[in-house]
Amino acid sequence: MTSTRCSFFWDSVESAALQSQALRTRCCQSTRPAPPGFAFRKSKAPSAQQGANPDVRAMAPSKRRKTAAASQPASGNTTQGVRTRRSASARGDVPDAPDADLDAEPEVLLCPITRTMYRDPVMVFDSGHTYERHAILSHLERNGAKDPLTRRALSSTNVMTNWAVRQIVRDWLDKHPDVTPGGWDSRELLEPSKDDGTRTFDDEGDVGVLRIWRAMCPELQDMWPVNEQPEHWEGVTMENGRVVQLELNEFGLTGAVPAEVGRLTALRELVVGGNALTSVPAEIGLLTSLRELWLSGNRLTSVPEEIGQLTAMTELYLNANQLTSLPVEIGQLRSLEMLQLGGNQLTSVPAEIRQLTSLKCLDLNNNQLTSVPAEIGQLTSLISLHLGKNQLTSVPAEIGQLTAMTELYLNANQLTSLPAEIWQLTPLTELYLYGNQLTSVPAEIGQLRSLTELNLSSNQLTNVPAEIGQLRSRREFGLSGNQLTSVPAEIGQLTSLEEFGLSGNQLTSVPAEIGRLTSLERLWLEDNKLTSVPAEIGRLRALEWLYLHGNQLTSVPAEVGQLTSLEKLDLQHNQLTSVPVEVGQLTSLMSLNLGNNRLTSVPAEIGQLTSLWELWLHDNELTSVPAEIWQLTSLRELSLAVNQLTSVPAEIGQLTSLKTLELGGNQLTSVPAEIGQLTSLETLDLDDNKLTSVPADILQQLTSLESLELGDNHLTSWPEEIGQLTSLKELTLRGNKLTTSVPAEIGQLTSLKTLDLRCNQLTSVPAEIGQLTSLRWLWLNDNRLTSVPAELGQLTSLEGLWLKGNQLTIVPAEIRELKAAGCRVDLDDGVTMDEGDDARALRTWRAMCPDLQGMWPEDEQPEDWYRVTMENDGRVVQLELEVFGLTGAVPAELGRLSALRWLSLHGNQVTSLPAEIGQLTSLEVLYLTENQLTSVPAEIGQLTSLRELYLYENQLTSVPAEIGQLTALARLELRDNQLTSLPAEIGQLAALEKLSLDSNQLTSVPAEIGQLTSLKTLGLSDNMLTSVPADIGQLTSLKELRLGGNQLTSVPEEIGQLTSLQGLYLWQNRLTSVPAAIRELRAVGCYVNLDDGVTVDE
Repeated sequence: MTSTRCSFFWDSVESAALQSQALRTRCCQSTRPAPPGFAFRKSKAPSAQQGANPDVRAMAPSKRRKTAAASQPASGNTTQGVRTRRSASARGDVPDAPDADLDAEPEVLLCPITRTMYRDPVMVFDSGHTYERHAILSHLERNGAKDPLTRRALSSTNVMTNWAVRQIVRDWLDKHPDVTPGGWDSRELLEPSKDDGTRTFDDEGDVGVLRIWRAMCPELQDMWPVNEQPEHWEGVTMENGRVVQLELNEFGLTGAVPAEVGRLTALRELVVGGNALTSVPAEIGLLTSLRELWLSGNRLTSVPEEIGQLTAMTELYLNANQLTSLPVEIGQLRSLEMLQLGGNQLTSVPAEIRQLTSLKCLDLNNNQLTSVPAEIGQLTSLISLHLGKNQLTSVPAEIGQLTAMTELYLNANQLTSLPAEIWQLTPLTELYLYGNQLTSVPAEIGQLRSLTELNLSSNQLTNVPAEIGQLRSRREFGLSGNQLTSVPAEIGQLTSLEEFGLSGNQLTSVPAEIGRLTSLERLWLEDNKLTSVPAEIGRLRALEWLYLHGNQLTSVPAEVGQLTSLEKLDLQHNQLTSVPVEVGQLTSLMSLNLGNNRLTSVPAEIGQLTSLWELWLHDNELTSVPAEIWQLTSLRELSLAVNQLTSVPAEIGQLTSLKTLELGGNQLTSVPAEIGQLTSLETLDLDDNKLTSVPADILQQLTSLESLELGDNHLTSWPEEIGQLTSLKELTLRGNKLTTSVPAEIGQLTSLKTLDLRCNQLTSVPAEIGQLTSLRWLWLNDNRLTSVPAELGQLTSLEGLWLKGNQLTIVPAEIRELKAAGCRVDLDDGVTMDEGDDARALRTWRAMCPDLQGMWPEDEQPEDWYRVTMENDGRVVQLELEVFGLTGAVPAELGRLSALRWLSLHGNQVTSLPAEIGQLTSLEVLYLTENQLTSVPAEIGQLTSLRELYLYENQLTSVPAEIGQLTALARLELRDNQLTSLPAEIGQLAALEKLSLDSNQLTSVPAEIGQLTSLKTLGLSDNMLTSVPADIGQLTSLKELRLGGNQLTSVPEEIGQLTSLQGLYLWQNRLTSVPAAIRELRAVGCYVNLDDGVTVDE
């Protein structure tokens, strides 16, 4: 008898039986030639090695069909029933399994369609899911298989796998580990569900994948509401039920990208940049429709080699990760045009990169490359190449083959020279070479006539070739930070230049030809050795920024007044003695810096600069300023600091837009009250003058003030209105003659971060200073303080506290806590820190207890005492006073040690505990064993952090009901006392794992003991128990139960429920028999200790 069986069912419910029967008949009886790719054959006799159910193979075809149907799930998943549908959008192509031995193939797999499926792995194991259907379909599509009955392409037919075949495949895979997927568990195949006896598979296609990802990723659960359809979820684009675009940029995703993403085979764009992803699954290689993949800004350390399968991809973004290498398979991405790898830790690039012949943009910026493979020269389509911020010492000559390239970035490397071939790249428009060690540039640079941006800054160039003048397309040219002493006159030919940087060189002059750069908008000439500026500079009518600071200029040409587009003019740090009146013609000027010169006056024409926002005249020799300055009502910042001004006119009040006013370092004896009209003012600098007071109006009106500097004046009292400046972040009053106390109003300045009160004659600091919780820096040094308030300890943001140069002998213990938290504390030698409450509590205990006086020397610090453990903040965290000879009552001072985590008073003669023990709320372990305690205070119930409590070998007759409040308690030792009962509240100790009550006088156990479901050990031996509550059977975690040495006449049947029990002790009771359940406990390995003669019930 020969027969075959098809392994698929048609989707149409109405025609399922007819089509299945027809297909089986045709497969068995067809005499026409087999379609290409199929091999019809007769089955051999079944073998035990074939993997199929021998009962199925031995039946007649009709019976086998019934059996196969019966083997399907109870949901009616038969040839004529409704079948469970799963998505066809599962995982993509998978490698073929090795050809099986035809003679060993199960009979039911001899149908051509079945054989096609059998050549496929069928099972794709991933995250506990199986995707047989898609594996079959993809195999059929690859091989062009057709239905032998209808000649239709099987890949266009909706098919479902047979559950019986699934069982066969499972058995076969179990016997062929060489083709078994990693992590395979055969039970995954036919795992039943609760509803219909069938395994529940994803039936939503791509939507199902999105739901899986959402379930696995908490971050997505907020972005993707469960009550919305996935096609409406943010970042999801679907077409015809398939996901084609996912934009999850900056979604807060963490960990691994789920392997399920490989099932989104229609995906064209995947954007998961700006997250915290750590890995990408190998299944990414199944997304063969992908065109763009954005993985930038994550924490990836590697890329799977399967990425090489994405041959349709044109853009790949892997920048800003932690990659140290690239798989060679990246060379298979022949369609790739954009490859972003910047901001990683790459030390090399695989030579296979040469295969990316379509590549136009390659970014390797900011890695750790020491070389570039010569093969890079084969990327002839390359337009942009970024190799900046690496460790390159050379560049291969082959780079000259990239004749299409327009952008080349080699900045911030260690290059000392460049290959001659680089000057042949005539299409280049951008060339960045700054931050290297180049000492010269060849004349051939003049060949790069398409250049618009050239940056040679921060090298070691000593000259520039005249041919530079041939680069007439340039808009940006950087030569700053070199060692140039001159610039060639040919520079004047760069008439398209818009930005020109020459700062940080050794130039002594600028060629007059610079006046030809009529397109120039920004010119940097600062930090050179210029003594003059050519008059031709006045021709630069487009110039907006001109930086000349840090030179040796003594004058500025009048032609500067022709720069009518100028917005910023920086002339600080020169040797100017005058400013040309023509500067008043610069009506577009917004920022003028004339600081750090030798000016004794400024022209009145400066008052014509009505657009001016910033005017810096600091560090000059001005004795007055022209009245016209007070008309510049657009001013935001005005600095007149460090001059020789003796007064400021009331007209200053007209500058109502001012945010910064610097008048420090002059000789002012007063300031006009009109400054109070500057209500937008945020910074007021009056440092280093001769002020004896500040007008009250100023402080009352300047409510926006954030910085007030009044240091180094002659103030003798505090400004009364200081407390109203609630926006203040910085207050400086150092170096005055303040003799009174710091006012309590200081506590109202809650935004304050810096307070400088040093070098005064202050005698006290108010407790209100503790309210300045934002304070980071506090200078109180060099005053007359004899004490500082303990409230300083509340300044938990403090980073620096200076107290030197006072009359302090001791500071509060709270200062110790600040220091322990990392604050710098500056004290005179000999000044001690108060021991604090904990140390005082220990000293009090010592004074009360003669036994401690021998153990704790008075002349030692408490932190050095025997068995005392203190942290840096002076808090006692552990006391081990075992066998110290302590007698009587423990003093109430113990309750002050609120940071205590471990307390042991084992082996003393303590008779009572204070109620204050309840204040030790940090206590985790308490040993009170082997003392003479007769009771425990109810306040022990307040120790809610307690994990272990040891009270054995005392004289306790009862336990307070409050013990039930110790919900963190895992261990309670009460053996060897005189307890006669237990409070019912003991049942509240849900975390309790060990309870020892042996050797007491208990006559009963409360039923509530059955609530201790975490209990593993229960000791009740050597008591006077006559019964045990049936509730003990609820202690299913119990491993050891001691009931010996009591007066039990029976034990409850429920004891048999303790299936975790390893030891049951029932010796020395009045038992004659025990329940049959005891036998069952023994059978599972529990040790049962019984007296001789006690029988086990049948």
